[in-house]
Amino acid sequence: LPILESEGFITSQPRRGAVVHVLTVTDATEVFDLRRQLEPMASAFAARRASAGADVAPMLAALRSAHGASNLDAPSDAPPSTRNSDLHEEIIALADHALLRRVTKLMSGRVRWLLRLTPPRDTAAMWIEHRDIVDAIVAGQADVAELLTAAHVERGRIESMPLLEAQLPREA
Repeated sequence: LPILESEGFITSQPRRGAVVHVLTVTDATEVFDLRRQLEPMASAFAARRASAGADVAPMLAALRSAHGASNLDAPSDAPPSTRNSDLHEEIIALADHALLRRVTKLMSGRVRWLLRLTPPRDTAAMWIEHRDIVDAIVAGQADVAELLTAAHVERGRIESMPLLEAQLPREA
């Protein structure tokens, strides 16, 4: 229960126990606000580490999986939203920034929840954006990786919010 509460899925209330949080449009907006700031920074940090010789193999494997293939080029059973989230989390892991990893871990469950609600976003264009971000990271191009990631998250917001507004209440 403390983990679920720390990730915002439940709220503990005196003499009532735990109450499940209702995800709202406001929550979705706040998640995109934080992603827009934190994920570009993570990509820049990851690119700097890649240029210093850090192992990029796990991120490359996650990219292949996000595109729908495992390391053996067999189709993945995970939905596209899960594979995409896995790639973003590999970039954060490569960034090797403890506080950034901790903060984004608190958001991870909500990000995954929101992306599962927006499957029409899982397109070939997203694959190209992911590939371009990863290519910039591998090349050690921190500024390019940061800008591409910012554009990617913002495009995700633009495409996702109308879908989420149709499904989620405005307020709890």
